[in-house]
Amino acid sequence: MNDFQGLIKLYREKLNRKEDAKTRYILASHYHSAMDYESSRYYLAPLLVDNPDEDILLLEGKNLLEQGHIAEALDRVRAALNKNFENREALNTQGVLLAQQGNYLAAKVSFDKARTHFVDEDKVINNLAMLAIMQEDYPTARGYLAPLYARGYTGKIYYII
Repeated sequence: MNDFQGLIKLYREKLNRKEDAKTRYILASHYHSAMDYESSRYYLAPLLVDNPDEDILLLEGKNLLEQGHIAEALDRVRAALNKNFENREALNTQGVLLAQQGNYLAAKVSFDKARTHFVDEDKVINNLAMLAIMQEDYPTARGYLAPLYARGYTGKIYYII
């Protein structure tokens, strides 16, 4: 079990003693992991002002995704990819966002690129299966999921719907 509240407290105290961009990013990341997306965005906001790096843009995109701001999230993720077109997490997140917009072909391309860049295989396969389900292509979804569970997958179910 992760103690995000303890980590949040620790990094808030550290940031209170001295302003530091890395500490601020880590704090925002822990808020995101604790599913407090509004607080994550609050602490991330100052880092978005002056030429943010790809990690900052991606975290903001993920926060916006979780809050249901799909178009804005996609803008942030694309900005992250403009800084590093091989960012595997950004590619996977872009796929999720494109799928939610109904752009299934582009979503699949993005998931395949994420897989090529070695994002967590189970996560990408699950996302490809969910994409197939969204298109009511159940045999393809089963084709993705059956091997995943046959090899003992017990992790988190990732969803894009």
